[in-house]
Amino acid sequence: MTNNLRQIRYWVSTNPDEQAEFHHEWTFCVINKEREARRIKDKILTELAPAAEHVELSEGLIPKTEGLHYLAFDVLSQHGELRFDQRKRIYDVRGKFRLDRDLEGMSSKPDIWFPEEYIPRVLHLGY
Repeated sequence: MTNNLRQIRYWVSTNPDEQAEFHHEWTFCVINKEREARRIKDKILTELAPAAEHVELSEGLIPKTEGLHYLAFDVLSQHGELRFDQRKRIYDVRGKFRLDRDLEGMSSKPDIWFPEEYIPRVLHLGY
């Protein structure tokens, strides 16, 4: 069951300010085993380089998923898209790398919003 829940969700927004060095703000939520989620994060940062420092928003164990974790983070980048070949190098599982507009409206308290609202909704968990 847990293999079906593993995924990457992301949202990207663009800052039109010509003075900004990094015009694109990416938000990611990686759902996987903890060690694999960190490896995926490292691959994302490599593909989006050059990028400013990333900020971890929230992370934790997901109840009732046999040990899955989520890792949510933001990163500023000069890149406004991830091509198919880049997404494939990051996570080569069909249909599990998804653009998610819900990440655009993330709460100002991600340490509460992710575990209590976002994760149960995207994984259809009723806990």
